Amino acid sequence: MKYITQRPSGALVISLLAVVLASAGGAFAASSPPPTTGVPSRAYEVFRNSGPSNIPSTPTRVATLSGLAAGPYVITAKAYLDISSTHGNPRVLCQVNAAGDTDVAVAQGEQVSGAAMTVPMQVEVTHTFTSTGTVTLSCNKNGTSDQVNVNWAKIIATSVASETHRAVTG
Repeated sequence: MKYITQRPSGALVISLLAVVLASAGGAFAASSPPPTTGVPSRAYEVFRNSGPSNIPSTPTRVATLSGLAAGPYVITAKAYLDISSTHGNPRVLCQVNAAGDTDVAVAQGEQVSGAAMTVPMQVEVTHTFTSTGTVTLSCNKNGTSDQVNVNWAKIIATSVASETHRAVTG
């Protein structure tokens, strides 16, 4: 039996080398932690499982997260609104406020055969506190006699290395 003893071409050697390096690079990336800025993130949370009940048409404080150390944060807040309406189209507004940086969510539903609705609401904001900070979540109804109860409210503030927010036009 005769064996062919031909040397591999340069193109074959380069392509094999590329496959090996690509495989090793992916394994390295998968095993390496992401780069950090040296600032650990921390999350702070407050929650309120029930209440307030039958909120008025003026903003009503649902939850407060206070004592946040100075620094930048990403803040989310959520609540479930239980709405009983006799008017057909109830409207509820919830707002998160971090020292003047705010986000607002409006829920407007269509009542189906007088049944109560449960509507989830979520709001987010970023803010850098220059001193100890406080975040509030408040909600109010549209001024009708609809019954609105707020449940399962939560505010989470996560400290981050930095935050930037800016208005855009498109």
